[in-house]
Amino acid sequence: MPYVINGVAGDIITRLDERTLVIYAEGGGKSNVIQITTPPLTPKAGSTSRRVVNATEDVPFVSISFDSVPKTSGDGEHLARNVAYGMTSDVVVSQQDRRGTYYVYNSETGAKLYSFPVQLAPLGNNYTFVVVGRKDGVYEVIVTQEF
Repeated sequence: MPYVINGVAGDIITRLDERTLVIYAEGGGKSNVIQITTPPLTPKAGSTSRRVVNATEDVPFVSISFDSVPKTSGDGEHLARNVAYGMTSDVVVSQQDRRGTYYVYNSETGAKLYSFPVQLAPLGNNYTFVVVGRKDGVYEVIVTQEF
């Protein structure tokens, strides 16, 4: 299926029985469209599946940890480590309904980029966290829920 997004043209590539996430991203003075095609995250009562997409070109690798940033508070448990620009992390499945904070940070420098509450992603639902932004602006995380 062809697309044109802010002057960037291309084709959306889909596969039968899989989901395609299309993300418009800017970085390095150019526009880019990232396509991630993966098996769907199937909802299951009592568990949640989560993954991370790095859509911020000026941070080559991002990580998301639980309640800690290695540079300031030591290395702790992670949702994802070293997710390269334009890529997705492995899916993490959890049966634990935890509280706390996700910390998004630059894997290479350890600099904190963004934080958000863990409890916005409760058990029984599945999520993809898309890290967006740029160093001359702000970083954010777009949370998409899969059904």
